[in-house]
Amino acid sequence: IGNLKSVCFSVNDMNIIYGSPSIRRKYINVLNLQLDNQYVSELLIYSKIVESRNSLLKQIKNNFASKIELEYWNNKMVESGTYLMISRYKTINQLSALAESIYPKLFNNYHNGDIRYLCNLDPLNEFVLQNDKDQIYNNFHNKLKQVELRDISLGKTTIGPHRDDLIINIDNNIAENFASRGQARLLVLGMKLAECELIKKMNYTEPIILLDDAFSELDLDNQEYLCKFIFDYNQCLITGFDFRVLENLNFPYNSLHLDQRELNING
Repeated sequence: IGNLKSVCFSVNDMNIIYGSPSIRRKYINVLNLQLDNQYVSELLIYSKIVESRNSLLKQIKNNFASKIELEYWNNKMVESGTYLMISRYKTINQLSALAESIYPKLFNNYHNGDIRYLCNLDPLNEFVLQNDKDQIYNNFHNKLKQVELRDISLGKTTIGPHRDDLIINIDNNIAENFASRGQARLLVLGMKLAECELIKKMNYTEPIILLDDAFSELDLDNQEYLCKFIFDYNQCLITGFDFRVLENLNFPYNSLHLDQRELNING
């Protein structure tokens, strides 16, 4: 991940709508790894810091360590976490702007969708827009102090980027609660198409598009829109697809057919 730019859609991606926050955090991380060269190292550093801080919290709870020792890990956590939050906020803001131009086409202007980054530190957006890293740093540090007793009681760190989430809406309502299965599929598909555009914009290179059963449950208009979108890109691999759709649109393609371990290639 990161060297070969790619965007993948599969049925499991429906969990971005219906799954836990950890699935959406993974989605953010995988996307950011392709856009920000420093992100992976900061993410690894941050994860180790949280692990060490959690260990210390348990020791303090059991009277094996002093609260004074928390200050060191708080400073480390704030430094690394601030980078992650700013990077995530900027990425999701750009992704959302691109998706908002795609959703009207997928929903035939009947519905709108939006994506927002949810973190523990409001008003993060104001600080990021002002490029005020010190304000974010100080706010994060103060929040850690505020929840210190709770963290000690629970033996774990309860705020920070490791608790982030995405809010995905349809018509200003939370998609998990209000979107039908078909609408949720279009919301995720719109996010993936926006990913393609964002990676191309940020890296000046086109990602490889991987679509696993992406066309099922789409009406003909959406199938046509998706085909026209992906064929603006150089490489796209599609599985579980009725290639007659491409023939009707006069798109060039090569197909691979696997039957009882025998691979047939058609131009």
